[in-house]
Amino acid sequence: MSNKDVLVSVHMITFNHEQYIGQAIDGVLFQKTTFKFELVIGEDCSTDKTANIVKEYSNKYPHIIKARCNTKNMGSLNNSLNVFGICTGKYLALCEGDDYWTDPNKLQKQVDFLEANDDYAICFHKTDCINNETKEQLFEQPSIVENTIYEFTDFIKFNPIATASVLFERKYIEQLPLWFDKAIFGDLTLYLIILLNSKKKAVCLNDTMSVYRIHSKGVHGNAHLSKKGLIKAYKEHIVFWIFIKKHLMNNAYGSDIKKTIKGDYTLLINTLLYEGLFREAFKTNTQLLFRLLYVKTSIVFYITIIKNRFK
Repeated sequence: MSNKDVLVSVHMITFNHEQYIGQAIDGVLFQKTTFKFELVIGEDCSTDKTANIVKEYSNKYPHIIKARCNTKNMGSLNNSLNVFGICTGKYLALCEGDDYWTDPNKLQKQVDFLEANDDYAICFHKTDCINNETKEQLFEQPSIVENTIYEFTDFIKFNPIATASVLFERKYIEQLPLWFDKAIFGDLTLYLIILLNSKKKAVCLNDTMSVYRIHSKGVHGNAHLSKKGLIKAYKEHIVFWIFIKKHLMNNAYGSDIKKTIKGDYTLLINTLLYEGLFREAFKTNTQLLFRLLYVKTSIVFYITIIKNRFK
């Protein structure tokens, strides 16, 4: 299979996913398509048997799988960038090593849509988000009942995409900015860059075709499974949007980003109050007041903090 024959490159990064990586790879291998695809795996020097499993699959399916097993841990972002550099397809599909696909027609449906609709730069679909410990379905991302269109500004309000559901043209990320590796959320940063540069839209297909495992060792697992994780996530979101506004947006979309940051501060302060962390809530609210000048909102929160502290 020559590089020019590949229409879709599946980008997969993995680290200590011994329990999951086989199912992730199988979800790619069972795809039924009219085109050729490749699976490019970046194994980041795992301390369990993940590398052995990846090598076994690579040896068995050399015509589909390209595996790079790192000799030292690079971290998820640098590992991801290296895998992007190996991919050769017109389109890129993402699936991390602890998630998996559930529909054998997933890639075909997404490619068919983008090939027929030039107004769209990103195609994704619904994903089942499950608690890996209890196997309970927590929610569906996003919660839609029909194919749904998303504009650039929608991604400032929230990220509707589960990583294992997305497909886009590789050309949109061939020249990533130098600051990209400093962004906290690489996946959302990618989507923002793609939509901003392409001046196109994203679509979510009303098909549930992947599973996102929420577990304590996952990148975002603690954010869903504990209040402590939520507090950390809200803080990271605030830092992220301040960073994105400076490096990607300049003065564009300023009001939209301010609304998002204000919303994150609101969620953060309310969570801190719920946990009885009044001193940290007071400090956080002071940052809100002086950093973003939300005077009325800050005054209301000061009153709320004092009432909760002494009731």
